[in-house]
Amino acid sequence: EINKKKEYDWFENYDFCLLLRERALIYIRKRSYEKAIDDINNSLLIEKFPESYFLAGIIYRNLSNYNLSISMFSEAIKYSIYEKHLLLAYINRGFCRIKNGNIEEAINDFEYALSIDENCLKEYPNILKKIPEGIKNIISIYLQIKV
Repeated sequence: EINKKKEYDWFENYDFCLLLRERALIYIRKRSYEKAIDDINNSLLIEKFPESYFLAGIIYRNLSNYNLSISMFSEAIKYSIYEKHLLLAYINRGFCRIKNGNIEEAINDFEYALSIDENCLKEYPNILKKIPEGIKNIISIYLQIKV
């Protein structure tokens, strides 16, 4: 009986957190970042789902709070089991590390993302076009790819 209750609670928590994340996505699209982060924080109080950490990373990135964004993407990486989620978290964390001037750490993140999918950087042109050309050249030389 106790195990069934725990399983039920987990599914109930997952569903509720999913609703909070969906509403946060709507707020993100409307650029209502404070409302979005409230929903994500409430979700994280209930369960530590990697998707919630990832969305928190996106919100803080959009607010130019790169330190907090890096922290959230790191948590998403820690809890994630899906390659696609890992890939996106590494790419976004790499971008935030560039914004903080941590080029070497950013290259490490991009290198890990490329180990998952060798074309991943080309698949996210919105992030790439925000990276200064000089930094792109460094990444290209170090990783021996065209960025």
